[in-house]
Amino acid sequence: MAVLTVAVLAVVAWHQAVDIESGDRFAWIWVGLSVVMAATQGLAWADRPKQASPLYQADLDSLRVTVNVPVYNEDPEALKLVALALARQIRPPQRVEFVDDGSDQFGYEDIRHELARLSRRYPATEFRWIRTERGPDSGKRAAQAVTVRGDPDADIYATIDSDTILDPRAIAEGLKPFADPRVESVAAMLLVFNANRNVIAALTEIWLAVYQLGIRAAWSALGRVMVNSGGLAFYRGDLLRDALPAYLGETFAGKRVSYSDDAMLTFFAMLRGRTVQQPTCFAFTIMPEKVSHHVRQQLRWFRGSVIRTYWWFRYLSPRGLAWWLALAAVAQFVVTTFLIATIYIVVPLAGQHLPPVPSLWSLLGLSYLVSLRALMVRRSDQGLMTRLAVFAFSPLISLWSVTVLRALQLWAVATSGRSGWGTRGKVEVTIAGGAS
Repeated sequence: MAVLTVAVLAVVAWHQAVDIESGDRFAWIWVGLSVVMAATQGLAWADRPKQASPLYQADLDSLRVTVNVPVYNEDPEALKLVALALARQIRPPQRVEFVDDGSDQFGYEDIRHELARLSRRYPATEFRWIRTERGPDSGKRAAQAVTVRGDPDADIYATIDSDTILDPRAIAEGLKPFADPRVESVAAMLLVFNANRNVIAALTEIWLAVYQLGIRAAWSALGRVMVNSGGLAFYRGDLLRDALPAYLGETFAGKRVSYSDDAMLTFFAMLRGRTVQQPTCFAFTIMPEKVSHHVRQQLRWFRGSVIRTYWWFRYLSPRGLAWWLALAAVAQFVVTTFLIATIYIVVPLAGQHLPPVPSLWSLLGLSYLVSLRALMVRRSDQGLMTRLAVFAFSPLISLWSVTVLRALQLWAVATSGRSGWGTRGKVEVTIAGGAS
């Protein structure tokens, strides 16, 4: 399948190259994009789950793993599932800390009792609930710092969002890449917990899968994952302890940065070693079910990517692979934005005929081709027909990405100085369904 994917993309590139002789002024651009897409897909298919030999596995089993769960106005029922999933790990962590950073919607008395019960029932893991007062320096980073400072002996810190439920093998699989001493961080594979009950969430899952099994898998094959997911990621203990002052004190345009946390931690990891993805480490996260919530979430992510791109070019060396990957990402964004604006806005407004562009069928085929690996992710709560039905909407996701999401990215560039905890001043999606 990998060979077929790359071969088809290579044929597309060759077909566009033929158009160069016919005078198509965009032909070189189409060729370049096709070559980049072929290379990305080839690397993505080359990425494989990391394994550990029995000797290295014994070392991994001896590591002290501490999990941080920042909490701010989260659904109590979701927190119960998060805690239970952590307790039922086949490779249990030594400590789990829920850090409530001044929530004002819930008291969480039931959660504190639940954590005490889990500590008694699953003695391999110590569960803690820590409450901090809300202040000007509050936020997800401050909540994570509480755990890093509170357990300075941890070999590995796992950061998870407060609405993410782990697969029973998540921690066991997430630790395997650390058998390679060069690995500093590991990204997990995120799936959408509420994908079966909402169209927006279902489409988000395949969009996430395409990104994680495409672009990020290609980065992982090179040992240069640029951004981990907040849902679940693993970091070496000394990395987070050393980076903590810079992490808490980051500023951009004279303002303290309180978002793009996971990208910043990945950035620190890239400066020290390899950053990879473990495609067998699964976590289920609750995604927006309303367009307004989805838009706010994406805008926050895009603003963070603007800041992170600035840091990449400022601190990464052009002699390293990561700098060139960042340049390629920026160049692809600029070129595709130029094409979209020119072909579908500037040319029609000028009353000119559209230049030759790939046919609708070609674009549909490419959309399905790059989404093919997402179809291979099998969930026990989804049948084949459900996966095929969602896969059928791949072109719609591509269209949404190059229109609405592209507009949001441009707006994010213009407003990247804004920050805040995130999208939640109150619970917007509950574990049972609907908003509070």
